[in-house]
Amino acid sequence: MTDKKTHNKIFKSISIFGSVQAIQMVCKIISVKITTDILGPSGVGLIGLIDNVINLITQGSSFGIQTIGTQLIAKERENKSNQKGLFIWMFICGVLAGLFCFVFSGFLSKITFDSDAYSIHFKALSVYFVFFSIINFSIIVLKGLNEIKKLIKYQIISTVLISLSTISCYVLWGIDGIFPAFIATSLVTFIVYSFYLWKLDLKAISITKTDFLSQGKYLFSKGSLLALNGVFGLVCFFLIRLYLKESNPEYLGFYDIGNLFLVSYFGIIFTSLASDFFPTLTNKFAQKEDVKSYVNIQIQTSILISTPLILIMYFGFDFIIPLLTSNAFLPVREILLFGLISILCKTINYPLGYIVLAIDDTKNYFYQNIIGDILNVVLILIFFHFFGLIGIGLAMFIQYFGFNFYLWHFVSKRNLFAFDSKSMRYILVCFLFSFLIVGCEFIFVAQSLLLYISKAIVALIGVTYCIFELNKNNNFFDSLKKKFIK
Repeated sequence: MTDKKTHNKIFKSISIFGSVQAIQMVCKIISVKITTDILGPSGVGLIGLIDNVINLITQGSSFGIQTIGTQLIAKERENKSNQKGLFIWMFICGVLAGLFCFVFSGFLSKITFDSDAYSIHFKALSVYFVFFSIINFSIIVLKGLNEIKKLIKYQIISTVLISLSTISCYVLWGIDGIFPAFIATSLVTFIVYSFYLWKLDLKAISITKTDFLSQGKYLFSKGSLLALNGVFGLVCFFLIRLYLKESNPEYLGFYDIGNLFLVSYFGIIFTSLASDFFPTLTNKFAQKEDVKSYVNIQIQTSILISTPLILIMYFGFDFIIPLLTSNAFLPVREILLFGLISILCKTINYPLGYIVLAIDDTKNYFYQNIIGDILNVVLILIFFHFFGLIGIGLAMFIQYFGFNFYLWHFVSKRNLFAFDSKSMRYILVCFLFSFLIVGCEFIFVAQSLLLYISKAIVALIGVTYCIFELNKNNNFFDSLKKKFIK
């Protein structure tokens, strides 16, 4: 495949998933807007804390099966018995997670709310894990079989239903609707994906006891380190959230909304990486193809798409944050000031990290993530202590920037990857535009006319540069013209 075709393929993948993300983002924006108005910073922080606990249980009980399962399905797409075995193992993990949540509901209530008054709520939440084990299985199979159109359809439908159900819960019960919202989310998503599950007709697929146990041994041996990664990372996030909660409950809300902007609203690129790039990369390594060019093109396309979004966000800080949340969340701009640059770092370290995972080097992938998580919690706690909210974003940037060098050293030492001249040029130019627009924030008086003019100039030049480079690589304008005419 030529570089031009590869560019077009990756750009098309990001565009497809980007359109889904755009719909999801609109729904999320509406949902977040209503949620922040009803619950305020403290309530939003509480949602993040509960979500952290849920993810911690999920990660601890899944044993990394989601990631390894995607690899397994992608490598052996014609092997139907893999699907049957994977479903059973994931269902078992979901039941175990639900039992843990039910049995230790009092403990979970205590560490989350400093009270056991919410133990009954955690008991009710146990069904969440069973539902989501089935949902995640369906998503894994869809990704592994590269059934992109079906995945998009189910994602859009579930997103709309999730938004409607969560908003309804908060409108009806306020802060007491948080737990019902989580349960409703799992239920409506399960109903949507159950249609695909029914079409798979797993009952008709047979798997021997030997193959089932062998598959389980493979999944758990490969995935256990990934599960530990996930658990350790979530523990670190939980510690950060607890620290911020003790400092000021509102800071927790600001932190979660900051993460919402950085993860959800800028998740277009990273969703494509997880959904298309990783399975393709796995196949390329399995076929012993050279992946250096493919990874470079992925980085180039990702950074040219993410930079305009970042620059626009920088320019519209004071308008976008209140518009998407409320005026109470305007301090989030301090987190985003340096946090947004970490997104650029992320567009580089994501593909490099997937190289390690694609070659089945789970041991080194484990160590890399442990290092990243330790850096995250240590830097955020230190920088927040000295610099407040702005220190959180600065810590994110330093962590990702430093982690990029570590990953690059790791993959280049093993001759798995090397930056080409075009990638280096894009990285340097895009970082330059980002630092220039951040510099405007420090040079000019906040909310002054000069500040907005200077940021507008930098953003305009930066966005124009990225669009023209995308056009050179992907015939961006021609594609738009064809779609418009069509």
